[in-house]
Amino acid sequence: MTEPLSIHKALAGRHILFTGASGFLGKVWLTMMLDQVPDVGRIYVLLRGKKNQNARARFEQMVNDSYAFSGLHEKHGEAFSRFLAERVEVVPGDVSQPGLGVEPELAERIQRQLDLLVHCAGQVDFNPELHEGLETNLEGTIHAAEFAAKAPDAGFVQVSTCFVAGNREGRIMEEALPNYAPRDWGAGGYAPSGKPFDVEAEYLHLKQLVRQVDEDLNSDAAIAQLRQEVAEGIAAKGHDPSNHALIDRILKREHKARLADRLVQVGKDRAAEWGWPNVYTFTKSMGESMLLSRFPRLRKTFFRPAIIESAQSFPLPGWNEGLNTSGPLVYFAGTWFRHLPARKDKPLDVVPVDYCCAALIAAGAALVEGRARAVYQCATSDRHPLTVGRGLELTSLAHRKYYRNHGEDAIERILLSRWDGRVVGDDHFMRVDNLRKVAQWLADVAKDAPQGLPTKWRAELKKLSSKSDRVDRKLGLVDKVIDTYKPFVSSNRQTFSCEELVGLQTAESFFHYEPKKLDWRRYWIDQHVPGLRRWSFPLIEGTKVEVYSPKFPVRLPELLAPGFGGSTRVTETNKRRARTAQASGAAE
Repeated sequence: MTEPLSIHKALAGRHILFTGASGFLGKVWLTMMLDQVPDVGRIYVLLRGKKNQNARARFEQMVNDSYAFSGLHEKHGEAFSRFLAERVEVVPGDVSQPGLGVEPELAERIQRQLDLLVHCAGQVDFNPELHEGLETNLEGTIHAAEFAAKAPDAGFVQVSTCFVAGNREGRIMEEALPNYAPRDWGAGGYAPSGKPFDVEAEYLHLKQLVRQVDEDLNSDAAIAQLRQEVAEGIAAKGHDPSNHALIDRILKREHKARLADRLVQVGKDRAAEWGWPNVYTFTKSMGESMLLSRFPRLRKTFFRPAIIESAQSFPLPGWNEGLNTSGPLVYFAGTWFRHLPARKDKPLDVVPVDYCCAALIAAGAALVEGRARAVYQCATSDRHPLTVGRGLELTSLAHRKYYRNHGEDAIERILLSRWDGRVVGDDHFMRVDNLRKVAQWLADVAKDAPQGLPTKWRAELKKLSSKSDRVDRKLGLVDKVIDTYKPFVSSNRQTFSCEELVGLQTAESFFHYEPKKLDWRRYWIDQHVPGLRRWSFPLIEGTKVEVYSPKFPVRLPELLAPGFGGSTRVTETNKRRARTAQASGAAE
């Protein structure tokens, strides 16, 4: 029997380059490493600076503002800055650039010490502009692998997604194959659509598509046509059509919007043609395929999470950030919209972010020790499934609990706290397009009120018209959300095997992945939905998101010297490397 893997021993003194630290998953991974594996040698955090903020300042703000780091602030207090400086070096860079955009001398210095590169950066929008998906999810992955391949003996962990499987039904195994998603898992080269697929040829075609869209919309004829449309539009609104400054300003805005819309649409169309639900899964899948074909000798493993959601307990119960897959659906299920078109028995493959990060750290440690499998799928549908129907039921219970205690008025406390959500078919009479028709009809009726009505009645109808328009806009957003998340709640009844990950036994129980330990009812009602309400719903409602305010804000040194970040710690790995270098010098 293989001895359990000790995460602490495997990663003690190791040097790790990490991309994607500013993301939801990335923050928790970094926090967990610093809290649970404090003997790590060095974590190089690749971070892109912003317009008015360099990478170091951006990192400081992230650590000081995010609740993900609140536990470390409270644990280390005033000493947290020194603790970080001894373990973390912020590396200015950009995954979309060759060499990760790292200054060559610094890159060589990191590569000489590198044990592991964990590539977590990615464009997570489901349907970004096509060139953005390619730059980050495809070319960024290749740049990261090239960086790792130049190190003497570095392992490479590619954080991918279970949904690279595309539009397929059934059990998805933990396998990695060139050109991904074969028809029968026996031979490569077939897209989920069943058509022969070559990733290199498709990559060149997608690049050409981006160039073609740019050329089409920037041609003299296209610009002239758009200018004419803008001039006619401002004239119809009573503005001066010879106001060139106004026309130029609107033209610039409209051109940018049209270019973005076209690049989104061509990406969606191409993904659908090959059998992927969106550009995100399409480009992530292509990234896996290109790693397999271009880097056959690179020690690597693919880590594929399912739907990553709120933390169960680490860094604190319910912590969340941004809008994850279930966030908008959970939000709208707490409003007057309660009929979700979906498949009731379809697995809703959700995994808490802390479960995911602990497993990701274990996968990296296994790779360092030479024990990693080719693929680890971090999912729950295979061993401890939560169905869409059960998820909606738990969502309703969570909303009931909230409105009973915090409802703003009698309607919320009495009605919303008792109106449960339901899974319905696409043809249900309460489907969104029917509700929108009702809202639009009410708005039209109110707008066309007879002139002879009393003033009071006309005022009330005006309010009704305005409210109906607002309801229609909200229902339009609901419709868009449902369409976006359809692959996760309606299409593709998939079960993702996670046997390899569960079978990765660790000496420290904290890092062992076992979805059966999850109590779905407790997690969903007491941790997940309250976390969404605290950190995610404000983004939907356009209100301020709560940020952390530490007693002792982190301040890192401007220049990290001597050596790597000025650390005075001497690790066993550093000692071993020093002895090896001395021995090599003596032999020469």
